[in-house]
Amino acid sequence: MYKFDLILKEQDEEKRKKMIQERLKFLDTESEQNKTIDVNSIHQGFISSSDSLQFSTDFIMGEFDQPILSIYTMKNQDYFYSYINYLHQNGIVDINTAIHAISPFLKDYFGVDKNGNNKNNREASFDNMGIQLSQIKEKSNQEYLTYYNKWFDIGIFKGNSMAECTEYAALTQNILSFMGFNSYYVSGSFSSSKNNESHAFNLVQTTPEKFFLIDASNPIIMFDEKDNVLTSRTRFSPLSQEQFENAISAQKFELELNVCNYQRINGSVRNVDVDIWKYGIKVNSKKSKR
Repeated sequence: MYKFDLILKEQDEEKRKKMIQERLKFLDTESEQNKTIDVNSIHQGFISSSDSLQFSTDFIMGEFDQPILSIYTMKNQDYFYSYINYLHQNGIVDINTAIHAISPFLKDYFGVDKNGNNKNNREASFDNMGIQLSQIKEKSNQEYLTYYNKWFDIGIFKGNSMAECTEYAALTQNILSFMGFNSYYVSGSFSSSKNNESHAFNLVQTTPEKFFLIDASNPIIMFDEKDNVLTSRTRFSPLSQEQFENAISAQKFELELNVCNYQRINGSVRNVDVDIWKYGIKVNSKKSKR
């Protein structure tokens, strides 16, 4: 098991940076290179900087004769440094609290509003970039490649308030792998009283006997009386070993949860957003390993 707590307890910023660099180099070297993790897939382990991630089966608007796939690369890894700095700034030095902090960190990193919601639509944003790329390509192919490589990478999501479950699950996957856990990125399904849709989440084994489903894009939230977010933490739910093994082998899997958030009004706390959520995996989903 990787000694992640050593990074948490290191007070020297340059030493922390060097430790992160060494860990990322190791993970990238040990991972299979140049994979494309597509929709309806289950991926074990670290998503390397040479990998790509598909976020939709739809094409992005651009040239009609050369449609752009809804895929971006995972080259940019600055979120690791941002995450470790976030933990350090908040005085977090143990791994359990660090896991609880994944969701609030990602909300901050991706840039959400005061209610925890996106300001922009991911698909519309990429369509806009695709249209701009088609215009750029008419003038310069080299400039087109420069902007494509910059825009169609995970780094484009930082601060742009358009990240969806795919991006939350992908970065959570790599943070958990960085910590040394046996984890899986899952492109599955989700249903509630309001939604029935495809959804990305994570499965993780923290000890030989403990298994969890983590949904970083849907944290547990404490609101104030005006529905502003006071605090939040990563939502993770225990699984049986059988559930975990069925899920990672793309067998029949469904997890039903009674969920809620909380609201503090005049010193008292009440349950809000009470619902029943169901997570699932499509049988025979494509499986890949690090």
